[in-house]
Amino acid sequence: MTSRIKREFNFVAGIWLHDEYQIGMYSFTVFIEILTDDPYEQSVALDRMKYLIDDCITNAVFVEASEKKVIDTFTSLGMKVCVLPVEPYDQAIGMALLLKLNAITENKFDITNMSFKSQLSDDVEYLIDIDDEFEPYTTKNSWWNDNGSNISDKKFNKKDKIVKLRKDNEWVELDLGWKNTCISEASEIIFTLDTDK
Repeated sequence: MTSRIKREFNFVAGIWLHDEYQIGMYSFTVFIEILTDDPYEQSVALDRMKYLIDDCITNAVFVEASEKKVIDTFTSLGMKVCVLPVEPYDQAIGMALLLKLNAITENKFDITNMSFKSQLSDDVEYLIDIDDEFEPYTTKNSWWNDNGSNISDKKFNKKDKIVKLRKDNEWVELDLGWKNTCISEASEIIFTLDTDK
């Protein structure tokens, strides 16, 4: 028997739309089919979802990918930038989050649909289904299909002259790995290129 649950999330984030920065309060409810019988895996999947929203999405700014100068400016200010393939309207943000939440739960949950709203859209609630085809999100190698906590495909800023090499075990480092995940030492090497000499 498949169990079904729902979970509500709230966050505050910015958007860059029509050459203007706006801050919005967002609320959404996801409807979930639990695919694992293991209570530990269920708990980890829920905690990953909570981590993504609370630590990665909250206080981020959503920007369309074509706004490269804006993305570089916000990034250089130390802001978390969530890059979308379209303008950051509620439905576009909701679709990206629905796909990302499914990716990070790695087939332990099937998040079938969500309701998504913000005060920026006068609390109009968008009903989004995982089976809806939304052309901009069909790219398979984008951040919303990746099982990590990244919210952008951008790896580094060339102007910063920094290259990062790291092992891909961030969930284990956050104590959000699955039981059978092998715990190995994480390595991160950061090179800073100093060409001024």
